[in-house]
Amino acid sequence: MELIMLSNSTFDLKYLLPWLVLLSLAFMVKEPEQVVANEASCAIKSFKAKGEAGNLPILTIYKGSGLNISFIPVSQKLKKVWLDDPSQVTVDFDAPLEKGASVIHLKRINPLNFSQLPKSDRTLLTVITTSPQGQQSRYQFRLTYGNAGKPSCYGISVVPDPVASVASVSYLPVELESNLMSGLAIAKSRGLISSLQGNLVLERRVKQYISLRKQGMDEELAQTRAKISQGFLDRLQELADSAVQEPPDEQEIVCDQDAFKLLECLLID
Repeated sequence: MELIMLSNSTFDLKYLLPWLVLLSLAFMVKEPEQVVANEASCAIKSFKAKGEAGNLPILTIYKGSGLNISFIPVSQKLKKVWLDDPSQVTVDFDAPLEKGASVIHLKRINPLNFSQLPKSDRTLLTVITTSPQGQQSRYQFRLTYGNAGKPSCYGISVVPDPVASVASVSYLPVELESNLMSGLAIAKSRGLISSLQGNLVLERRVKQYISLRKQGMDEELAQTRAKISQGFLDRLQELADSAVQEPPDEQEIVCDQDAFKLLECLLID
């Protein structure tokens, strides 16, 4: 049996081997943690990247680091990409556009001087994509520049919009549907809607929201698609819960002053 001399003591090799194995495993396990941390990725829903939520997503590009935007999760191929201000950011792709690129790589560079281009601390990135069925979509991102700090993620993945499965349909409670329609009727009777056209628009949007929720659509997405706000829905419920029928307000209503009186003021443009 082979012997190893350590500090004037004699040890059998078979007692030392398990500790050597554990020590080597400890170093092997630690390395992947660093890789994962350096490849942090963030997700953004497709409808938000299209601007359907009302505001465009804001992406910050820091000095010394790049940012990837992947359309692989939504099976979209890049067709056209516009960068309004190319003086501080370069654009590259994972493949030529004509060969089906799906990932955009943005890299911060030292500012270039374009004589006819105004200087700005932000710019707009517009992306036109095509689906496997040939349908085109437009995505837009506002880019800002970070001079200090560390990015929270090095990659952005555009992911599909939430769709409820048959087994987990998020149905709209019957009482909520009744309250929304009742609140709308009370609003009409109290003169809270300024015109006949307003009546038609509100009724159409409320019915669209109800229909989308019955189909299992996510509440936030249904509000966006129907172009109504949470404040608008809350106001309808308040009217439905009210037992007192107030007389119509004959005074002219201004949206920025009486937003919770005139229901049109709570719509999403």
